[in-house]
Amino acid sequence: MAISTSRRLCSWGADDGSLILQSNDERCPLASDWSPWSHQPVCLEAQAAEDHDSESVSADCVFTLATFRGNQGISVITTPDLAISLAEYFDDSRVSPGLRGQLARTGQNREDEKAAYELRDLPGRGKGVVAKRGFAERETIMVGFPVLVIRLDFINGDHYPERQKRSMMNTSDGSRVNHNCRPNSFWRYVNSNMAMEVVALRDIRAGEEIAQSCKG
Repeated sequence: MAISTSRRLCSWGADDGSLILQSNDERCPLASDWSPWSHQPVCLEAQAAEDHDSESVSADCVFTLATFRGNQGISVITTPDLAISLAEYFDDSRVSPGLRGQLARTGQNREDEKAAYELRDLPGRGKGVVAKRGFAERETIMVGFPVLVIRLDFINGDHYPERQKRSMMNTSDGSRVNHNCRPNSFWRYVNSNMAMEVVALRDIRAGEEIAQSCKG
């Protein structure tokens, strides 16, 4: 239940863990800058915690880092405390430069001639992903990073139409990897660097379509 309050927790890294946002202000007043964020966080109406009294409030804020993973960028909608706990995952040194250079929308390196794969129209299958070079078994073919992270209980997915749900779960180029009963790749999520990867299940030749198991 939304409550009216003159105090909202809306901060990043304050000494006491919080800064006070007045009820007539919609933005989070941070000390001198918004490090590590690239934009000033914007906060929503504070919500009463279900297992606490009415004085206990949790304000959700939008935290944005435009330089995340090679300037792909990311926004996080969560409470300040949870945002602080996520900070280490935004360190680009966790990810190799080659993987960091893959774009969210194209999934390819910034220079097309260095792209490891391409999207093609395939007979009878619509669009698909085709290797432009060979991949060794267990080699990472493509990687995708999130552009939006939302606290699970912030939204109720049941309220969204099916088309919007599919859009929210879309993994750009990864969604173009077709299914096959004889797959040559598999998915994995790497929690330490927030990456969704497509990995070679076996050696893949240049010109081969990249496909995953039809059993998921």
